[in-house]
Amino acid sequence: MKCSRILIAVAGTAHSHEILKTGLSTAAVLGADANIIYVIEPPSLLSGQSTWAPPRRILKEVGKELFKKARDIAEENGVSIKTTIAEGNAAEEIISFAKKKDMDLIVIGAVGESGSSIVRMGGVAGKIVRNASRPVLVVH
Repeated sequence: MKCSRILIAVAGTAHSHEILKTGLSTAAVLGADANIIYVIEPPSLLSGQSTWAPPRRILKEVGKELFKKARDIAEENGVSIKTTIAEGNAAEEIISFAKKKDMDLIVIGAVGESGSSIVRMGGVAGKIVRNASRPVLVVH
């Protein structure tokens, strides 16, 4: 299996740094380019959370900060990256992006915003693992 394009999905959690390190070091070993995606979910899609959500502007800033960290890690590993902020259902956006851009591998985290494992029925990672048409690396 060739692996020249890796999609790394981050969610603005403390675990995002580990996801970036793992995804970008994997890209370096494989000689692959990396795309970093950060998805802003509308408040109506943030199930299990209060009805209050941070303003979209703040969420975009979180994504931009993650991209700065990603650039630093990518530079350390000699990896070329592109960044994307998407909006919508996280699992659907990540799967759709991977398919449209013909990614060879998706790297996601197993820890959600609450700090609990999200590789479960209904969690974002679980949905991606079950529905993606390409390999998925889950970072614990």
